[in-house]
Amino acid sequence: MLYAMSPFEGISVGRDPRSPVWWERYETHGSFHYNSAQGPVLWIPGPKAPDQPEDVVGLLRMIGAKFE
Repeated sequence: MLYAMSPFEGISVGRDPRSPVWWERYETHGSFHYNSAQGPVLWIPGPKAPDQPEDVVGLLRMIGAKFE
């Protein structure tokens, strides 16, 4: 479901305090920083998921129209 989240959240590398992977650890210790050097990151999308809609923009417009 990356296509729905990336316009709002972006794609985080190394640290993501808004959406922790391990919620219980985040609640007790907070967000951990990535301690190593971080070089460039290359993100290559794979094939479409079988349930991904063909017209994502149209789908988002339809969902948004329900709230108008």
